[in-house]
Amino acid sequence: MPNNSFFRCLTTTSTLSLTLLLPSLAHAHDVAQDHKNETKKAQPESSKSPWSGKLSVSLKSNVGNTNTRKIKLSGNIVYNKQFNAKKPIKHALSASINTGSRTNKRGGDRIKTREQESAGYKLEYFLNDKSLVRAFTFYESDTLAKMDSLLVTGVGYERKLLNTKKHKIKSSLAVSDLEIKYSDGTPTISGTAVRAAVAYKGKLTDSVTYKHELMGVGTNELTMTRSNAALEYAFNKRSSVSLNNRVTHFSKVAQTATDKTDSTTGLSLNFKF
Repeated sequence: MPNNSFFRCLTTTSTLSLTLLLPSLAHAHDVAQDHKNETKKAQPESSKSPWSGKLSVSLKSNVGNTNTRKIKLSGNIVYNKQFNAKKPIKHALSASINTGSRTNKRGGDRIKTREQESAGYKLEYFLNDKSLVRAFTFYESDTLAKMDSLLVTGVGYERKLLNTKKHKIKSSLAVSDLEIKYSDGTPTISGTAVRAAVAYKGKLTDSVTYKHELMGVGTNELTMTRSNAALEYAFNKRSSVSLNNRVTHFSKVAQTATDKTDSTTGLSLNFKF
């Protein structure tokens, strides 16, 4: 007959071993799970691309020197959009083109035109999370305004005045070299220009955002003021629709231009990436 005391001893030893081993296994599992969760949380940050951008297709109507319907294609791409102490350099490249049609009388044949082109580049350096300095260049041509080319190159400073979840205000000041060439024989304007601007962005709801920028540029020969306003509704994080309005006033325009103020209203479909 087997020795019962031997089996009791063996059973007791096995039970004791399992009792001591199970907490260790549970602890090891918890540690592994915590490490896995931390890895998942850290992975998006490390793999997040510093590049971002936006593409827009707009249907616009212009009132001023001419009444025009036009389609505008615009886009921008940005490297390092947000403040990053380890990567304080920011690059921003933008471009746009307008194609439209216009007529001088009701019912007349519409003339297709390529009216406006623009391109710009900004190199910015974050001083901290509230301010930055920049160097920039910008080019624009506008056949309706008889402007063969506008070229601006300069340096500037920008600072956030208010930065909350719902409201953001920033101001900027820049000094640049400006040159405007006209296509109708108007003398070229060139010289040093000073630019000042203030911009507001407000989150009205989770999906609706309002943006407004006021800007003024002055030289010894002319002044230019511009108001840009947009009401945007976001379908999701990647796409939105916006109602835009821009009013521009020049104190001096081309000789053949009929109006110093142009107003453009448009509806845009926007895609972020």
